[in-house]
Amino acid sequence: MALHNRAVFRIKGERSQMMDPLFDFTGKVVLVTGGSRGLGYHMVKAFAELASQVAHRMNQGEGGCIINISSIASLQPAPQVVPYGGAKAALNQMSVSLAREYAPKVRVNTIAPGPFLTDIAEAWVPEKREKQPVAMGRPGYSEEIVTAALMLASPHSSYTTGALIRVDGGQ
Repeated sequence: MALHNRAVFRIKGERSQMMDPLFDFTGKVVLVTGGSRGLGYHMVKAFAELASQVAHRMNQGEGGCIINISSIASLQPAPQVVPYGGAKAALNQMSVSLAREYAPKVRVNTIAPGPFLTDIAEAWVPEKREKQPVAMGRPGYSEEIVTAALMLASPHSSYTTGALIRVDGGQ
């Protein structure tokens, strides 16, 4: 399964013989939101409306899981990214509110990534793509976000809702 910001996934079909039951999302919906392509009020409003509508529909049906992608900037304020950090902080709060509103059928959690080698890293100087001032000493790779999302989406995380998971290399 590939996860992208602002994408809806419906996993259908029979379980593959190669699939570990831990990652079997057959018949479940996993919504991953929170891309970095918009800032401020409009971004938060769009996510709030979409996530609320989807959570309501999930709650009326068989339930499901919503995973919002925030940012470490929502937890560690920094100059020059004030609107972005503020919008992501609002996304964090919205996730907790939705988790409380739609539990137990719908779980809503948030992942807060630190520096990752995504399309934004193309604008970084080469040294920044190799080293970062975090405990791990390097930027993250996309598969390191995917594994956090898989953990949150798994039915084995059925008691996890309203959580914020930092995937930031020890920032």
